[in-house]
Amino acid sequence: MNHIDVKNTVIINAAGCGSRLGQQVPKSLVSVAGKPILEWQLTQQCQPHDRVRLVVGFKGEQVEALAKQIFPSIEVLFNYQWNETKTAASLSLGASGLDGRC
Repeated sequence: MNHIDVKNTVIINAAGCGSRLGQQVPKSLVSVAGKPILEWQLTQQCQPHDRVRLVVGFKGEQVEALAKQIFPSIEVLFNYQWNETKTAASLSLGASGLDGRC
């Protein structure tokens, strides 16, 4: 059995304001079944050996604080133009400087 230690790069876009939800919090901080969506993403989709990049914008400091509590090695990038750009801009920022798949 071959064991390959693969370190994936996971990019999570969390820059928007979640305006369609009608709340004044980013979508990533909205609670579902007792946990913020971001917590579900980090605990269910990311492995401890993964490289994880989180792109934040609206209330980014709050999103960053939660993310670092859950996944201390997370890399946080700020999309300061979150209110003027779309998801692809955040993905591009998150993927900048990476080699390989993400």
